[in-house]
Amino acid sequence: MKYFLLTTCLVLLNIKPVASQIIESITFDSVKGEYVIQYMANGNMETGFFVPANGVKPSVKATVNYDESLNLFIYNYKIKNEEEAFHPMYAAEVTVDTSVNKIKSPNENWSGRYIQWMSKVIWSKTEGLIPGISPGDTQKGFEFSSGHIPSITNMITTSLTDIYFPNIDEELPYELSVAIDSLRERTNGIKLKTIGPRKLPEDIGHTALLDTLYSYLAFSCDTTWIENQGICRSLEKKLDNVSRQLERGNTKTAANNLQAFLNELQALKEKQLSSEAWALLYYNGQYLLEQLQQPQKDGGNRE
Repeated sequence: MKYFLLTTCLVLLNIKPVASQIIESITFDSVKGEYVIQYMANGNMETGFFVPANGVKPSVKATVNYDESLNLFIYNYKIKNEEEAFHPMYAAEVTVDTSVNKIKSPNENWSGRYIQWMSKVIWSKTEGLIPGISPGDTQKGFEFSSGHIPSITNMITTSLTDIYFPNIDEELPYELSVAIDSLRERTNGIKLKTIGPRKLPEDIGHTALLDTLYSYLAFSCDTTWIENQGICRSLEKKLDNVSRQLERGNTKTAANNLQAFLNELQALKEKQLSSEAWALLYYNGQYLLEQLQQPQKDGGNRE
């Protein structure tokens, strides 16, 4: 029975059994949110603990505002660690595909930085006695600026990870080290969708921009960003009108139809659209409108 339990745990962890097996079992404590590892040390059965980084339950509200004087989009995030979370939240990172600046943190206890080679903005709790964002609490003030318009991206939030193995004062034995590495890989934070800046190709055309708008609308309507399906159909019909006019080469009429799309978004702002859906659709629609007002890029205007 012990061998069966051990083999099952190792299969789940993608660890191959070895002759000198020291792990008896690995189980998850659903009350404390940590892994309990029974292992042999010096001929005795010991119990160790691994606290994973995914002990958080995040939700995020992202808003984007445009500063005309600076020609920059201001991205702001309010993050909640839901009551069902096991542990406080100590870090949050947003994936970006372009450089950002003017990074701000909620307070002096948090630090924020842009790491270019990782294409991420990372905030981490570094100081103070209050632990991270406790379960049930919300923290606002995560912010940065960019010259590029919103797109859909990922946010990853993490709790502190920790390990404790009694009677092992030096480096962990190989088998325990492999087991912990496997657990780290499978529990490395919680990922959710949010919005962040996207650097558009300089030669992107009207059709590609419109396709992007369609994809953002579809994603918003498939999530909680737009819950009213009547609004989804109305906005989609307006994009269909833009598409038909573009196919006919009527960029002026297409621009007029796109303006109707933007007008509806403005009327619904802070009402039946989430801040994420509004920023995605409005700023990308506005960019397309600006391009439509320069029809020479597509070889002329039939109107």
